[in-house]
Formats: sequence, structure tokens, C-alpha cells
Amino acid sequence: MSLAKVFFHQWCTKNNVNHTFECRATGPKNRQRFLCECRVEGYTYVGAGNSSNKKDAQINAAKDFVQYLIRQGIVSALEVPIDTGNGGESGGGEPGGEVPLPPHMGLGLNSRPVFQPGQGPNTMGSAYMPLQREGETPQTYQDIIADQKRVEEAEDVDMNAAIHGNWTIENAKSKLHQFMDLNKIKADYCYTMVGPDHTKSFICEMGFYVNQLGRKISARETGSNKQSASKSCALSIVRQLFHLGVIEAFSGTLKKNKDAEQMPPYEVMVAPELETQVYEVLSDLKIVPIKIPHDTKEPVSLLSDQVLDDFVTSKPQPAGVVSWSPPQPNWN
Repeated sequence: MSLAKVFFHQWCTKNNVNHTFECRATGPKNRQRFLCECRVEGYTYVGAGNSSNKKDAQINAAKDFVQYLIRQGIVSALEVPIDTGNGGESGGGEPGGEVPLPPHMGLGLNSRPVFQPGQGPNTMGSAYMPLQREGETPQTYQDIIADQKRVEEAEDVDMNAAIHGNWTIENAKSKLHQFMDLNKIKADYCYTMVGPDHTKSFICEMGFYVNQLGRKISARETGSNKQSASKSCALSIVRQLFHLGVIEAFSGTLKKNKDAEQMPPYEVMVAPELETQVYEVLSDLKIVPIKIPHDTKEPVSLLSDQVLDDFVTSKPQPAGVVSWSPPQPNWN
């Protein structure tokens, strides 16, 4: 373990403060790097570390936070041990004199800092920014789920579907199977698995002879799983058939008809006892019910704008060790 990280752990234990390391992957898969954020309870500063593996990223993040403590005068620079290693470039000094240390070695860092002078997380893009910035509303679990849902909906939108006959990844596979059944074409999807075990991806290929064209068409697409790869491959083939004039454009509805899902209004009878109980509950909660005018034909919303109670968002708990014991047999 790095001496600076050992010093950081000792300082946290001495001052009785909790610290957490949060690592996330950034960059493409063939050149993936890890960004680690170091947070200490009671401090708003977030130490950042970047490396090709999580261990070195944590070390760099701990070093960055230690440098913050030195700049704030909380820790003396003489107390921080200096890691001796082969980092940095040698040479460049005068003959016969001492070789000057690189700037990062003078700060006690074993590798170069994550950010260049004058730059920081705010100038390097969202990948280098902390998940929750200072002064912002705490992000809850529901907010994270909503963000993921918005991203998935944005990925499903095909902006180029209109120029390809409105054929999308949702309706192309069923059309391809229908076309193959009508023309008695027998072909199967061929899958090839590529990539390491922790990030596998699949390549789907298909090709067959089309009598109307007198030639063979084929497609080759990739996906994170076999289903998405086969859908992408079918979409490529269907769009080729459309542009070659073999199949027509998609004539179905691309959007759901919301009016068809609504039920027609009908009258109901409510017991007087139940109506009395509802009004008593509303009066206890100090909620004024929505009044429906009898002479209007427009729909009226029954939702109240009154906030019943403000739920206090709980703070995220730091990671810890969960005790575990093997299951014991119960002979009873």
C-alpha cells in the first residue's frame, strides 16, 4: 500500500472521521480507466484519482485529499511521508550536479497529478465531476431511477426512422420473419461472442438469397446480448429490403393511442356512511376537496395541490462490513 494512503487512513482514524472511496469506469472499453472519488465526513472537498485500475485510482484519490489538507494547513507537509519510486523522468540537470525532482515527486506523489495546473473537475467534463456537487439538492434513489428511465427512453427514439420507411428496432424483426415465411426462406441468426468475460458482447450475422433482386443480402450487427444483436441485424436487413423496393414502408401506428386507453365516464352510487367517513378524514388532514361544477362539460382534475408532508431525505450511509454466519441445521 502507498505510504500516502497509509497516512490518510491513520489521519482519519486519529480524527475519528469516516471516509469512503467511490470508483466508476470512464472511457471506451479498449482504453478503460477508473475515476475514484474520496470523501471524508465533515469536509466538502472531494479528492479525485484517475488510473487504469481501481487500486491505483484509490491511492491517487487519497494523495489528492492529503494535498488538500496540506493546502488548508490542517496537516503539515513534513508529516506526510514521501513515496520513493521510479516515477518521473530522470535527467535534464546540469552535469555533475544533482538532478532536480519532477514537480509531482516534490509533492510526495508517486505519479503525475490527475489535473494539470489551473484545471480541475469543473473544467474536465462530467466524467471527472463528483456525482453530487456542493450546494445541489441531494439526489435520491428515485431521482437516479428517473434519470436511467429517461436515458433508456432517449435511446429508444430513432430519429432516422422516417427516411427508412418508419422501420424501427421494435417492428423490424417481426416483419423480417413474415417476409421469410412468405418467400419460404430458411436462414438462422449466427452469433459470435467477443470480449472478456466481464464485458461480453455478441455479433449477429444473417444472409440469404432474394429472388426479387437476384442477389444475396446480408447484415452484421453487434449488441450487449443476443436479443439486441438479433434485433439490430433484422433492422439492417429490413431497411435494405425497403430501399431496394422489395418491401413497403411501415404503415402501422408508431405511437400508442392514448384516447383508446381511457374508459368512458359512468355514474356510481356512494353510500352515505362512506361519504361521511371520507369527509372526516379530509377534515382531519386539513384538505379541502375539489369542487366539481355541475354546468361544465370539461374534465376536472381531482388531484389536490396541497402537500401532505415533507419527507426528509436520509443521508447515504458509508460502506461497512456486514456480519455473516453459515446457516445452522434446524432438526425441529
